[in-house]
Amino acid sequence: MARLEAESKMGFYATPEEVVKKIKEMLQIPEGSRLLDPCCGEGDALSQIAEGTGAETFGVELDRGRFECAREKLDNVLWADALNEVKISKNSFGLLFLNPPYDYDYDPLSGEVERLEVKFMRKYFPALQDKGVLILIVPFNILDKFAEFSGKLKDLRVFLFPEGESRFRQVVLFAIKQRVSRSEASKNAEVLNRSSMCTYYWDLGVPIIIHVDDITYTVPPSDGEVVFKSRKFDPHEAVSKVKGSPAWKKFQALIALKDRDTISPLTPLREGHLALLLASGIMNGEVKANGRRMIIKGVVDQKEEKIEEEEGDKTRKTRWVTRYAIKIRAILPDELEPKVITIQ
Repeated sequence: MARLEAESKMGFYATPEEVVKKIKEMLQIPEGSRLLDPCCGEGDALSQIAEGTGAETFGVELDRGRFECAREKLDNVLWADALNEVKISKNSFGLLFLNPPYDYDYDPLSGEVERLEVKFMRKYFPALQDKGVLILIVPFNILDKFAEFSGKLKDLRVFLFPEGESRFRQVVLFAIKQRVSRSEASKNAEVLNRSSMCTYYWDLGVPIIIHVDDITYTVPPSDGEVVFKSRKFDPHEAVSKVKGSPAWKKFQALIALKDRDTISPLTPLREGHLALLLASGIMNGEVKANGRRMIIKGVVDQKEEKIEEEEGDKTRKTRWVTRYAIKIRAILPDELEPKVITIQ
């Protein structure tokens, strides 16, 4: 289920600066490593962690306003639903900083209810490279939901948020992605499952993170190609690329010529004629309609349609018919909120 943008605003809770500062102190980050935050908000936490390290930062944010802030602070940011619209390569990041929305997700098709935090972990844990560092920030009473990862977490430690900052009774989980022995996996599962039996936050019996010393997790350097893409179409990005294209500059120079030949039809074109001209590509480019400037592109989709007919002797005959659908896509670059419209 895709998160609605309204839900993303209510489900976003930035990591306190005091906690981020302590997390950074517990990390050793070499130059050339890749750091990933799939719920980066305005990018403050990851940019603070990466500051002065030479690491490359990657973030994902659904809310448009927070995305605009994050792109000023991080090296690579996607405006997308991190669960459903992001394509990301496996084993490509040295650090996964995961502070996901705290909520349930209901699937009306299956009727299943599941924690969003766990769905984010399943989506992005494979992106963490071997011996990469995991930092997971979640409410303490759902730690048992992550027991399925017990066999792949080495040096697992859990710390409490400081008093006054634990609005949702969060904990910070540190671990290294690495297969462990059965005994260590059982120990990890015990640590995670213990939270479900605690009545009170402080019953966990683990230290407050700001009081922890002499613990260091080393982030491994990253190499190789990385895939980090969004399936979400960003009109702002499209407009900026179009405006910066050399082909677009040539086209603007072409349409600026005043003395050019024009061809006028003998009679006004009908809608079908215009549609065919658009689909053929003859009319691609900049047009004006009702005072609005548009950049248009016509395309034709070919589809095979199955048709079953009944003959006179009541036998059924199947035949395939090719149908053509004409579509016109237009970018409105001058709008306050640039967008793309499709006419079919």
